[in-house]
Amino acid sequence: MAEMQEKEKEKTFIRETIQEKPKKQRPFWKWALLVALLAVIFGVIAGITFVLSGNWFRDALGTTEETRESVTIPTDTEQTETPTETTTEPETSSVDETKEEAMRETLENMVEKMVKEQMAQEESRTEAQLPGCVTRVGEIASQMKASLVTVTTSQEEEDVFSHTFTRSEDAFGVILAITGEDVRIATEAELLENAEAVRITFQDGTFAAAELVASDATTHLAVVSVRLDQLDEELKKALLPVTLGNSYLCHAGDMVVALGSPLDYVPSVAWGIVSYVKRDIQGTDRNIDVIQTDIAASEGAGGILVNSAGELVGWITSYYNEEDQKNLIAGISISDIKDLAERVANGGALARLGVQIQTVTEGIAEAEGLPQGLYVTRCLDEGPAYEAGIQDGDILTGIGSEALVRTDDLKNALLQMKPGDEVEVRLLRNGRDGYKEQTFTVTLGSR
Repeated sequence: MAEMQEKEKEKTFIRETIQEKPKKQRPFWKWALLVALLAVIFGVIAGITFVLSGNWFRDALGTTEETRESVTIPTDTEQTETPTETTTEPETSSVDETKEEAMRETLENMVEKMVKEQMAQEESRTEAQLPGCVTRVGEIASQMKASLVTVTTSQEEEDVFSHTFTRSEDAFGVILAITGEDVRIATEAELLENAEAVRITFQDGTFAAAELVASDATTHLAVVSVRLDQLDEELKKALLPVTLGNSYLCHAGDMVVALGSPLDYVPSVAWGIVSYVKRDIQGTDRNIDVIQTDIAASEGAGGILVNSAGELVGWITSYYNEEDQKNLIAGISISDIKDLAERVANGGALARLGVQIQTVTEGIAEAEGLPQGLYVTRCLDEGPAYEAGIQDGDILTGIGSEALVRTDDLKNALLQMKPGDEVEVRLLRNGRDGYKEQTFTVTLGSR
């Protein structure tokens, strides 16, 4: 026992705790100052890095610097002719000489009125009226200068000797809208297909770089934008967006002015009258009106049609010209594509089904024995509808949750959809047992 107590005494030193020398605490304000200083240094380095590398990343990834401000273009309601007032004759038991005389007199008055109207139309372009028309054309051309620009594209090419050169091409442009950040300009879509650089020249000779916002190949309409910070204050104040008119009010005999490049030269001007308006022409996924004029056109004519009030009523294109009128200017009714122009101006992608259609009205249905809906006159080759199995002669009755009764129904439904969307298309197809309902799943394309 004594030996164990002796051993415990010998090991007592093991229980001792060695304590470190207490460290001197740094004051809190010094820590705070150090953290703040490091934060400032990090912020400066991050900012410089962002500025220097931002452009590189945007080019590499193909992203835009910021979301564009939205543009709104009000649409028009299609106008109908005001019915002419008719007078009713009192009922008689027999046709007497008095009534025959009244009918003859009424007919003579109608013929006389028609002749006078025709003579008035012919006289409208006589030498007596010509100076006034020319003066008005000059006024319109001068008024539109603030809204018209020249769009120049350039790209590098090689000649047969492998020498590199830059090829430039000019086209017209018209200012659709001015936002708080940029100017949106409508121009020809084909011009921008392979362009490597786009430049806008304004009426005062100032030029600035532009970038593509979006385009629509079926109407040949494209929109580019120029940032306002590239322009001086005086030019900004001088620019004016074009006034979009109601082309449903255009009638045969109305004076129109073609501006832009109607003579294949930018800028050029021509004028004439509306020969007639072709109604309900079948385009891709929508029907449109086409304004036909008597204005002689060059092969590469482009631009806009403006009415006597200085309002844009037509988008010049040769796509819808008839074979015997290829040398005359025609324009797509602007009222039929205002919704499309707004979508393009805002950079939105346009969905495409790829059909040409005609409304089966109640009268056509009764006369031809067809069910009502949208008759497919042509399913465009290699289009989304064609790839899904839809055929010429099918009658479309619905797409997605929307019923299809009129051609505008399809146009409006597609405006709510995006390229790449999978939608169900309901239709009626004629077979041995008559029309049977079928459903096809279509992956929408891009216009």
